[in-house]
Amino acid sequence: MSQKTIAQLKTDSNNTYTDNTAGDIAPSGVRTLNTDWLDSVKPLEVIVSANKTAILGESYVVVASATFTDPTPVEGKGYTVFVRNGTATVGGVDYDKAGTIINRIYHSGIWANYPINFSPTWTPAITLDGTVVTVAPLTTATIAYNGNTCFYSLKFEGVEADFTLGQEGFIQIADTEFPITPTATHIVAGQLYIPNPIGIKAVGSTSLKILFNDPTTAITVTPTELSIVGQCQI
Repeated sequence: MSQKTIAQLKTDSNNTYTDNTAGDIAPSGVRTLNTDWLDSVKPLEVIVSANKTAILGESYVVVASATFTDPTPVEGKGYTVFVRNGTATVGGVDYDKAGTIINRIYHSGIWANYPINFSPTWTPAITLDGTVVTVAPLTTATIAYNGNTCFYSLKFEGVEADFTLGQEGFIQIADTEFPITPTATHIVAGQLYIPNPIGIKAVGSTSLKILFNDPTTAITVTPTELSIVGQCQI
């Protein structure tokens, strides 16, 4: 049958249970109404410890790693997953932080994840300009999602760069390296840990390109640290 609103169920109930003065209450009508009631009741959370095909409208609590398969889609509907333990794979994305909630919704022909408190293990590939910035080992990377905003922090240790060349250098992370692809320009803050600060900014669109502004005093950066925090829309 189908899921219905409370108002729709009340209307169906009134139409089904008429004053039975002329045998108007049909068994088939009662069965249909009862089925609609059952389809429309929000179920209790389902405990999940193995791979599962989701059901529209259900909520799941993951207590051991599990991969979810989407049900037959219906516009505007979906399901919710709460990660208590292990890793929940929803829409091909792994969520391993306890407390993460993933609302997965089908809209305009596309399934999409809307996670809250998302912080997976993140090891993005790094591209350097290779002339100014020649070494930049990424030692720590964290990322979190809240609604349609992505927040991240990056720490590079042992950075080496040559700013005697009179040009700007960059460190870049492609948008495909993000667990959920960014949709807008990044906003970042941070600096190299050296006596004369070198400002940074993000350029480009969905890819994160950290551009180092040429300092007023030409210097060669020996191994040092770079810490960055940033955000973007998803």
